Amino acid sequence: MRGIPFVLAFIAIACSVFGQGSFPYSIEIIPLEIPGIVGLHSYAFGESGGKILVIGGRRDGLHARQPFSAFSATMNNDAMIVIDPQAFQTWTVSLSTLPVGMQEQLQSTNSCFHQVGDTLYIAGGYAYSATQGNHVTFPNLIAMHVGDAIEQVISGNLSSTVFRQLTDDFFAVTGGRMAHNGESFMIVGGHRFDGSYNPMGMPTYTQAYTNAVKMFRVIQAPNEFVAYAQSAITDDFHLHRRDFNLIPYMTSAGVERYYISSGVFQPTIDLPFLYPVEIDVDSVHAQTDFNQYLSNYHCPTMSLYDGSTSYAVFFGGMSQYYYSGGELIQDNLVPFTRTVSMVSRATNGNYSEAVLPIEMPGLKGSGAEFIPNANLPLTSNGMIVLSGMGTDTLDAGFIYGGIASSALNPFISNQTTLTNADPVFYRVRLIRSPMMIEQLSPSITKQQFDIYPNPAYEIIHLKLSEDIVQGQYYLLSCDGKLLHSGNLSSLKREAGGYVYELPSDVGDELLEMIVVADAKQVLSSKFLKK
Repeated sequence: MRGIPFVLAFIAIACSVFGQGSFPYSIEIIPLEIPGIVGLHSYAFGESGGKILVIGGRRDGLHARQPFSAFSATMNNDAMIVIDPQAFQTWTVSLSTLPVGMQEQLQSTNSCFHQVGDTLYIAGGYAYSATQGNHVTFPNLIAMHVGDAIEQVISGNLSSTVFRQLTDDFFAVTGGRMAHNGESFMIVGGHRFDGSYNPMGMPTYTQAYTNAVKMFRVIQAPNEFVAYAQSAITDDFHLHRRDFNLIPYMTSAGVERYYISSGVFQPTIDLPFLYPVEIDVDSVHAQTDFNQYLSNYHCPTMSLYDGSTSYAVFFGGMSQYYYSGGELIQDNLVPFTRTVSMVSRATNGNYSEAVLPIEMPGLKGSGAEFIPNANLPLTSNGMIVLSGMGTDTLDAGFIYGGIASSALNPFISNQTTLTNADPVFYRVRLIRSPMMIEQLSPSITKQQFDIYPNPAYEIIHLKLSEDIVQGQYYLLSCDGKLLHSGNLSSLKREAGGYVYELPSDVGDELLEMIVVADAKQVLSSKFLKK
């Protein structure tokens, strides 16, 4: 879902990249001719025996701006699809034989999903519910046996025997991502959106970001399907995200973790976050010293690991920045892009970003998925282990569907008919042959941000080392609750900074002040309130 456009920044700004480097592998994107393939985006998928099971999503392009036509039920994917990319075959069967509650959720958009073994779990998702007479985010968790479901689709006889569903508002999330850490599932970010979408904030819907990493465990027994041990890590600022990419990585201790890559929207301005947030067992860690300029919305991502560095390759999508003609172009309308980029995270925690010398074959990738080749050596969190590459050419996986656009910003110009669900299936290959890459700055040049006095009493001073054009401030409690926010322009100005009067209802505690400077630098400082 696009937000309200940030019209004050309808400009494009070019800035230089910082130099060339190399990556020991080249990447190819090869279109496959598979008869019967349909255009689809924002779906869930599972895999078994080399076949791909596709559930939900939409058959149109970018959603319309008008509430009466956005997310029309007639364009839901109301079928279950199986694709065999080796045999070049597809099978489709209607969801109509399933109970109504399952039908409605299984044709939803932007659900949270993850496969463990042969079981695919799907939470939430957004679509029109005929039983509720409105668009809703479904408060359900579904578990299905992927291999059995594939057999049923191929036979043309879909039944509820391979599905289990439970209802709990805990699972009412759309636009988030799901993962598994070996013990618990995580639903990361996302929001609950009920009602008819409109871009102007009119009261046709209710919306609440989760601002959380939700964790739960599952019991599946012959007569029981239960989710338990529900808990959450919350942060009203750093986790205020949806429609992002959740990226696996390896720590220096060899522990598999995930980080949130970019995502939308900042709490008081409709622009993406530009920095990652790492997820630990019981906490999150914002990496504000690094800016990821490219691929800010969800798009296909291929994750790789070579023993010392975790790589994530981003294929197109939508981004506040894109690479064109040797320059990094800033467009705050967050357009569709052809750029293919890579973020590297070394085991010591250092991040860097690069532009690759290939592009998507068009303005494509948003709402598509990268489906890894299940026959490859993979870490348990889904990274392809490059040391296990036994040949010089490797079929790494596939990219299916997504939104294709013929314009950079069709949503802003109310021309969403210039987009469509892409009916193309791509093979992605890794080749053991170095490619030159354009290396962006590994970290942003950050100005200094100080708060004094510390400890503070009624008033604090926010000191910036450089002037900014515009900025926002956010006051958070030590447990991530947003206590107060506003524009810096509303504060009293002093030499080198601003004066902020602490709210009277804030007690003695550790607080965090965050400043977003010119929509891209995030500065934070902690202080003690006395």
